[in-house]
Amino acid sequence: TEKKIHAEVDRLGIENKRLAHNIDEMSESVEGLKGVGDALEVINEQQGQSVSAFQQQVEEQRKILASMQNNLCAKIIDNLLSLAFGADQNDDQIIDPQEADDLIRHIQNMSGVTVKEDKFREAISGQTADKVIDIIENLLKEDLPEEERMFMFSEEIQP
Repeated sequence: TEKKIHAEVDRLGIENKRLAHNIDEMSESVEGLKGVGDALEVINEQQGQSVSAFQQQVEEQRKILASMQNNLCAKIIDNLLSLAFGADQNDDQIIDPQEADDLIRHIQNMSGVTVKEDKFREAISGQTADKVIDIIENLLKEDLPEEERMFMFSEEIQP
């Protein structure tokens, strides 16, 4: 029986070594998995930060675009006013039909704005150049029905 006990002790010793080796391998696997978990956590954080940063950039770009559109809108209005006050070619302070036609032609050559010729001609012919300021207000009214509009900004310039 002592022989059996020694054999059992030897077998248990071998089994212990095998289990210790398995534990070492599992510990390495666990460490590897922890490393993978840490890497995934870092990636997840970076993606969250990237999405947040991207959202911030999009919002900043929207603000810049709105500012550029406002600046372009102001430039178009400034050009319209310059054209209108320069349209009175005979300096009689009245926009006659020929001057109105010339003014319409100049406005049509501007990019970013279109003019409804008949409506504009009717509103400006025989009026003083100062009346143009009232007419240009038509361009800025956002709630004005389509049929009452004399001017329209192109879509990329909407104020």
